[in-house]
Amino acid sequence: MKNKPIYVEVPIYTNLEKLWEYTQKPHLHEKWDLRFSSITYLPKEENEPQHFVYKTKIGFGVQIEGWGKSVGQHHADMVYSS
Repeated sequence: MKNKPIYVEVPIYTNLEKLWEYTQKPHLHEKWDLRFSSITYLPKEENEPQHFVYKTKIGFGVQIEGWGKSVGQHHADMVYSS
């Protein structure tokens, strides 16, 4: 049986600059994203996604550890309207 990836979508009402800052700095990301108790960036290879390891405390001294990669890009000149 093949494991399916986890997909999470959450509406966040803020400007693009602040959103980028709060998702790309682990010490800020840990504060608002309840999926992670800690996030540690691994050394970044040039032209490669940013890899990280995370831990999530689920109670009673039990925690889940895993890894991920950030593949998003920031384009400051993009303008969105609704």
